[in-house]
Amino acid sequence: MLSVIGIGPGSQAMMTMEAVEALQAAEIVVGYKTYTHLVKAFTGDKQVIKTGMCKEIERCQAAIELAQAGHNVALISSGDAGIYGMAGLVLELVNKQQLDIEVRLIPGMTASIAAASLLGAPLMHDFCHISLSDLLTPWPVIEKRIVAAGEADFVICFYNPRSRGREGHLARAFALLAASKSADTPVGVVKSAGRKKQEKWLTTLGEMDFAPVDMTSLVIVGNKATYIDNGLMITREATRCESRRRAGYRGHQRCAGDLPAAGRRRRALHPVGGDPYRRAAGRRYPRADTLRAYGVAADGGVAQSTAHPLGDRCLSPLRRGGQPEYCARLRQRRGSAQPLSKAGAAERSAPSATSRGRRSERGLRGGSSPRRADPADHRQQRSGGLAGGLAEKTLLARVLPVPEVVQHCSDLGFGVGEIFALCGPFSAEFNAAFYHQCRADVVVTKASGAEGGYQEKVQPCLDAGSPASSLPVRRRW
Repeated sequence: MLSVIGIGPGSQAMMTMEAVEALQAAEIVVGYKTYTHLVKAFTGDKQVIKTGMCKEIERCQAAIELAQAGHNVALISSGDAGIYGMAGLVLELVNKQQLDIEVRLIPGMTASIAAASLLGAPLMHDFCHISLSDLLTPWPVIEKRIVAAGEADFVICFYNPRSRGREGHLARAFALLAASKSADTPVGVVKSAGRKKQEKWLTTLGEMDFAPVDMTSLVIVGNKATYIDNGLMITREATRCESRRRAGYRGHQRCAGDLPAAGRRRRALHPVGGDPYRRAAGRRYPRADTLRAYGVAADGGVAQSTAHPLGDRCLSPLRRGGQPEYCARLRQRRGSAQPLSKAGAAERSAPSATSRGRRSERGLRGGSSPRRADPADHRQQRSGGLAGGLAEKTLLARVLPVPEVVQHCSDLGFGVGEIFALCGPFSAEFNAAFYHQCRADVVVTKASGAEGGYQEKVQPCLDAGSPASSLPVRRRW
């Protein structure tokens, strides 16, 4: 039997019990000379076969042949054998030679996990591993992966960051990341994790010193959600909606202030303090001062509640307080100078858009099926049948660059120069420039929430200033 064992980063305390048991049960141990020294406490008087650097195939072949001869063999690999380790090579050789031997893969703690625990909690969000060794992977391929990981805002763990033969690879990697990550992005470095000469330090992308980094180092580059506090490198947890909102992400669905999707009657989260609205009759509801603290009806605008089955009762304290008019469908504060209005369907949004502007930009949902994004029939709108006046208006559609969605818009009557196929969400600055370029008087968009960049779509309209220059906004559910 051949056991391919991940022995962890170097510390015996970081080895798994399964790895220790497999080493103790083995008759022969095969490995890189440095790694065999790390597990010396478990090998005792066993036969140990050591090889040097760049002898991976030789080690694997020797272990396979010994296992074929009937020995219980342990082939050791640092970290986890399946992550830049020996597992893949062993399986490849066994399958290529069509050998009938039992191969066990025993996982170990990889260097990124050990380094992360020493630095703090930098891997709480999505992360990736990239090896900077170009011995087996061409450097242009590595560069593409670095760029892609940076643009996707992954936390990146760099393995094999710097050696005597390739001292500039890490610096080149950081130069590539500078295009997508800010100079103050936290960076953590751990050398010889779990070993006697262990070192660690924190820095930033812009202040990184590459000289101390070597092949025993693990470099972790943070993302937008990563920060340094009290000497610890921390990435805000991906599953906590408030963390993602603070980090600038648009992936959370129902944080405080977000809106439930159309037609859903879910429990709404209280905007202050996180207490849910109470469903059962007779229980306590949010106090008026708590709702006012959130900004509901603070300026004499029209406050509207979430689409909650008990929305009217939740807002009853404000009604008794002489506050303005309320509707139990949408929670949103709006001022009289920059009116936000809700349309239950596209048919209802068209007449209002007609009365408000000369040109309008309609936001359609193009992410799924055209059927779900179906607006009022564009031909009828142009003829005045449905919209009652849109025939004199210019409608523009901004949708996702999905072929069937673009075709659907074309089928509805949108012509050349009236369809903008763009993949968002976009910043408020981009949307402001887009509205200006289109000379849009009215923006009609669905309530896409934070994930769909709704606030960034609405904010340019609210920032327009006076009623004469503002862009009235409609939300379609």
